[in-house]
Amino acid sequence: MRAIQLDDRAPLIQKWKKVLLPLLNEQIIGHELRKEAAGFITEWQDSACIDSVGYLLLSAWCDMIYSGIFSKVDKILTAQWPQASYMKANTRWDETVITLIKAEKWIPSPYNCWADFLVNQLDTVLTSRTSEGKKLTDATWGHSNKAEIVHPFVHVFSFLRPWFAAPSDPLSGDHNVPHVNRPGFGASSRLVVAPAKEDQGTLTMPDGQSGNPISPWFLAGHHHWVKEEPLPLQPGKTAHTLVLEPGKS
Repeated sequence: MRAIQLDDRAPLIQKWKKVLLPLLNEQIIGHELRKEAAGFITEWQDSACIDSVGYLLLSAWCDMIYSGIFSKVDKILTAQWPQASYMKANTRWDETVITLIKAEKWIPSPYNCWADFLVNQLDTVLTSRTSEGKKLTDATWGHSNKAEIVHPFVHVFSFLRPWFAAPSDPLSGDHNVPHVNRPGFGASSRLVVAPAKEDQGTLTMPDGQSGNPISPWFLAGHHHWVKEEPLPLQPGKTAHTLVLEPGKS
């Protein structure tokens, strides 16, 4: 069960890799950045791990494809319903787009073919990831997918962030993989336990037992959650005791 919870394989991105590589190899001559990207994407196997450049490029490229096709639709939708988007209406928008690519009966304007559109979207990603002298080797998934775990007060009083937030740790996992992990969204706990085997149970949480930021237990156990290390579900020896007493008049 723990292995399932930490499974960061991303088969949905695999099909996009199969779409991109043939197109990229056809348009790689004279483009050193495309060539470097093709190397990272070719080497990428199947996981959304923190040190993967290939996964970051494929994920960001898919986002650019969605934006390039549906941004105008989303603008119209949000004008009527602020929370609306085509992605919410069709969570498998990627299947729709791949069907259009195979059919070749509709091409995004102003492009002449799907290949030009798709490679252009990748070029946009590569440009943004290498701007201001940045290297593509540093464009890892963990660099982009960092924890954004904060106390609710931070949303009102942003100056409290240094004291009311967990460290901005690189995270493996993503949407659409068992190990669901995004900056502001993910599994609230990793619990593994079976009846009559509670002593073998484990539990890790992104934050601690206390919601009080000045408490030593505010982020207790966070390190184990980030490092994907199990903690025993059952308590150990008593180290601290909390006593509740009636108030005195």
